[in-house]
Amino acid sequence: MWLRYGLEQNNQLVAIEDVPSGKINLVCPYCGNELVAKKGLVQEHHFAHASDTCYMVINPALSL
Repeated sequence: MWLRYGLEQNNQLVAIEDVPSGKINLVCPYCGNELVAKKGLVQEHHFAHASDTCYMVINPALSL
């Protein structure tokens, strides 16, 4: 599962399509850790955790 949304400081969700690639000022909506926008040519565009991945992201029952 790919993380498609990050959370701004004002608690607004932001889609991966609306940000540039690389380090951004968004956090994971599940755990609050910093995110990085991955927008390469091979895989689907998605957010990744800047540090360890939270396990809440891989739980499909909590999908956004």
